[in-house]
Amino acid sequence: MSDESWKVMTFNLRRRKPSDGSNTWRRRRDAVVEVVRRQAPDILGTQEGLEDQVEYIAENFPEYHVVGQGRFGGALDEHNALFYRADRFRLLDSDTFWLSDTPEVAGSRSWGNLVPRMATWARLRDKDTGREIHHVNTHLDHLVPSARRRGAQLINDHLPADDNTVAILSGDFNALQRGGTYRYLTGSKGAALLDSRYACTTPVATRWNATYHHFRGRGLYRIDYILGRGVASFDDYAVVRDQIDGQWPSDHFPVVSRVHPRAAA
Repeated sequence: MSDESWKVMTFNLRRRKPSDGSNTWRRRRDAVVEVVRRQAPDILGTQEGLEDQVEYIAENFPEYHVVGQGRFGGALDEHNALFYRADRFRLLDSDTFWLSDTPEVAGSRSWGNLVPRMATWARLRDKDTGREIHHVNTHLDHLVPSARRRGAQLINDHLPADDNTVAILSGDFNALQRGGTYRYLTGSKGAALLDSRYACTTPVATRWNATYHHFRGRGLYRIDYILGRGVASFDDYAVVRDQIDGQWPSDHFPVVSRVHPRAAA
């Protein structure tokens, strides 16, 4: 196995809502920071974070650079932010597109989803090895299965197909493993992406793989994923169930995995 690898993390932050009571952002934001610090990912994709939430993480981790914008453009509303270690990677390009028939139009929606959905991507070059990574981070629709599926298809159209570029897709897919969106993304007749949980070469806890827990600490559904193409294997897959000083960082558990790229052609 190649020594070249990168640790990836996906984390639905739960957007700031005053109605969350004891789980408001101000109460749990330092728990979010501590979990990220403990995991120390090379690349971190977040979902739901509003501008101030993304900025709080950025302020606490100056070693990371961040790309992405809000779902209505600019700083407006939720972000699918991508953080990457500036000492490890050089940013080649990045952008955000919307999961609609007009993906270049900020805030657009087409397929019955009530709120705009989008994906933020970054093309990174490992400064040590020169290997390129194309990382897409998204949050698929929570209500309309056909919108989830069409969003996944549009994302796949934006993923590189060449073997020398590692393609990573992370995020909250709002999709169960038995559903059509997951089957499309991982199936041989669809996007054919490897699921880091099942392509993992190191032992994985089989009992606690659900990622959404509604601030209860007990996983209900597995809907947060790290998938890949151009990947030889994953290892150290984990659903991070850390509680910090009695506080759950979010209503989702973050997911981490280490990515090993396929040998360059």
